[in-house]
Amino acid sequence: MIAFACGELGIMRLDDVYDMTFAEFQIRLFAYKRMQLRDWEKVRQIAWSAFIGSHQDPKTMPKSIDKFMNLDISNERKSNVSDAQKERFLNAMSEYIKQSKNG
Repeated sequence: MIAFACGELGIMRLDDVYDMTFAEFQIRLFAYKRMQLRDWEKVRQIAWSAFIGSHQDPKTMPKSIDKFMNLDISNERKSNVSDAQKERFLNAMSEYIKQSKNG
């Protein structure tokens, strides 16, 4: 978190990072991701213009800019975690929560 805040978010003072609440960090992270997506949209537009401007065969070209370069990463992420691993994690987490409430 500290490296991300100082590097990508550009927060200069370490005290500002330590004083930041988690909610504020999440807000800044959301803004950073939104700005990154806008930058990639610009790159995609330039790449699409260069691609269609080179007089490619229309039959082999993608029909839309989204098919050319999809920016929705939620569909690309696939979990390699099995159901048994998820169950073990959830059991361990519930045991941890029980212990933290008792102790």
